[in-house]
Amino acid sequence: PNFDATFSDIIEPSLDLLEETTESLIKTKKNNESFDVFALFDIWENFNRLYAEFDRAVKVRNGKKNEIVTELVGRLKQVCQKSFADFEEDIRKDSLKILPVDGTVHELTSNTVNYLKRLFEFEETVEALLPQPVSNNNNNNNKRALGEFIVGVMTYLKNNLESKAKREKKSSLSNIFLLNNYHYMLKTVKNSDILSVLTSAPQFLSEYEKLFDEQMAIYIANWNKAADYVTLTVEDRKIVGRPPSKKEKSHIKHKLSGFNSEIEEQFHTQKSFSVPDEDLQNRLRQDAKNKIMPLYTKFLATYGDVTFTRNPGKYLRYSVETLGQMLDKFFEGQDTKHKHKFKFGHLRTKYFCIFVL
Repeated sequence: PNFDATFSDIIEPSLDLLEETTESLIKTKKNNESFDVFALFDIWENFNRLYAEFDRAVKVRNGKKNEIVTELVGRLKQVCQKSFADFEEDIRKDSLKILPVDGTVHELTSNTVNYLKRLFEFEETVEALLPQPVSNNNNNNNKRALGEFIVGVMTYLKNNLESKAKREKKSSLSNIFLLNNYHYMLKTVKNSDILSVLTSAPQFLSEYEKLFDEQMAIYIANWNKAADYVTLTVEDRKIVGRPPSKKEKSHIKHKLSGFNSEIEEQFHTQKSFSVPDEDLQNRLRQDAKNKIMPLYTKFLATYGDVTFTRNPGKYLRYSVETLGQMLDKFFEGQDTKHKHKFKFGHLRTKYFCIFVL
């Protein structure tokens, strides 16, 4: 009798506190969508680990209290399990339609990916809580359940991001936005534990690499108009070595004016974009250079000494070096208005715009 009384005096207050705390957390989760569900995972993980021992110790001495705790554990498990569906639904229905003005990684993307990474802090618990897929291989069912959940979440995220991008009127912003987000998703999966539970990892990576490559192709294609202006045709080459006609002079002016306008528009647009990942930033800059610089270098070498205007500084605005410096200023995520200006300087017999950085 003394043992039971002592046991009751020690255990019951702790059980009462446990019941009160867990009940409070469950109610908070139900009433607050932003509540950190990982706190509940932590509690349920410890419940699950200690429950068998607890049941043996308490059941014979306080059956009623044991029933209360058992029911509480069951409710806690249901709340944890429901949180997975709630999370998917939150991603699917995220209603923020406006893209970040600089096209950077969306908060929804970083929050989602961080959530998925954090699941691995409670990997066995999460695997046990998720609905089990139908499979003959029971040994891998838990990991398969986690992998399928992650693929589903990433699919909801992808669809949401694409929906946001389609609403954006500026195609260049949509392009950078999707590049940033696809790259972030891919890089995170490759460099985290997420990849280890994807039963179809090669197919998953292939799908998202294809999406990323499609956006890269769109980005490079955005430079086609500028490239066309400085692409030498057969007719262009006929002008070299003799004084150009009035029509040919106008043709050269048209090409350089068009190129200058395109470059300046691209500069002011892409200077304000943000590409936080250094590898992606360097790749985009280099791809732009590869598309434009060789053509422009050849164009200047061809027409640099041709007398086609009394005001060469109006048309020959950029040296090759200056153009490269401009492209290196892309993706810094700053408003360029009033921050940069152009002034003209004379270099030997040619005029070039000196870009003030």
